Amino acid sequence: MIDGLTAKDIPNEKIIRYLGYENTYADEKTTAVINGLKKKLISVSHFRYVYDKFAVSENKQGIRVVGTNIIMRGKRVRSFLKNLNEIILMAVTLGQEAERFIMYKQKISLLEGTLADAIASAYVEKLCDTLQAELSHKYNINGRISCGYCDFPIETQPHILKALNTQKTVGLYCNENYIMLPRKSVTAVMGVEPWT
Repeated sequence: MIDGLTAKDIPNEKIIRYLGYENTYADEKTTAVINGLKKKLISVSHFRYVYDKFAVSENKQGIRVVGTNIIMRGKRVRSFLKNLNEIILMAVTLGQEAERFIMYKQKISLLEGTLADAIASAYVEKLCDTLQAELSHKYNINGRISCGYCDFPIETQPHILKALNTQKTVGLYCNENYIMLPRKSVTAVMGVEPWT
């Protein structure tokens, strides 16, 4: 369940990967720091999420999300949503509390600040995985894709946030450089296939 995640649900291997290392394990001391930071981050975070289902249609410009001003461009997203009539847009954020925690840790310790940032990335991704799994019980979801992935333009980000009214519903917005605030946030598009 999305509101019952614990530190054990966030694999250390994923955190290490967010630090830029593959097939590497943290030593005992670093593992202890990671585990302590995971517990603290989960306790201070007030994650929020929102999602909604939309009809889509394809035209020469891209995939148009009905009832919004969103046109999703790019070969990858077009291929991902090919022949589908519905999508789910979602947004997940760890909130300002997590942002403040990371900034505090970055001020007092380079190691803890770097680890806290990686942990938060892994945590928000795990929340997305969990939400997707829960929605899969209701909808036949084909996976998810986010703005900025491959050739899916990051410029689509504010339009997704607007369609979900995220500033009001979960306190999430993006600046003029398309950076979401709070930073530890994810938006995604999930294709909904007909049940067979």
